[in-house]
Amino acid sequence: MARAVPRQGLCRCVLEPICSPKKRMSVLLIVKNMILRVTKYILFILFFIFIVVFISIVGQLAYVIFSKNVPQKQCIELKNGLYLGYNAVFDFRRVNGWPDILARPFVVPKYSDGTPLVDQSLYTLYITDTSVYGHTWGEPTGPVFHFAWRADVGVVRSDQDRETYRRIVDEAGPANHGIGQGGYGASIVLERMAELPDYSYQWCPTRLIVW
Repeated sequence: MARAVPRQGLCRCVLEPICSPKKRMSVLLIVKNMILRVTKYILFILFFIFIVVFISIVGQLAYVIFSKNVPQKQCIELKNGLYLGYNAVFDFRRVNGWPDILARPFVVPKYSDGTPLVDQSLYTLYITDTSVYGHTWGEPTGPVFHFAWRADVGVVRSDQDRETYRRIVDEAGPANHGIGQGGYGASIVLERMAELPDYSYQWCPTRLIVW
């Protein structure tokens, strides 16, 4: 019959390396040093990733701010004196109560200094050689209304001055010449007009951020 090995005997014969207090402290110290070394490596890698991401973000922001080749800064000059392009590079206005994390700008007619004629997303847009008219999409960028513009009159909303609005539209002449009949959103109008021989993309002053 096998004889049981006493506990102290087991420590001496099997667990001798960690049974004595000195050797146990030595093992714990080695483990602690290993953990510290691994932690330093992990922190170094995380710091390196942070630096790379930070430099990338700064570089992208610098490009967006200073470059004239950013798509959102491109527009076309209209024959009526306005420009057609994006309302901003980034638009963080609220969608359903929260900022739009996609920061999606939209196409609008605007003045030569980059100020939008109507700072809302447009459901339809009609452009002639003398005028611009259409109506807004509504929320989340603002209320729905019809508008018209002509250089000698300015911007008129149909709910504020119905008579002047109708006069501008009636005297506007053929709209969206060369891009097809029907009502189109502003982004489609921009895309199709830029393909016509009389128009081409150019740089326009554009706001960087809208909240």
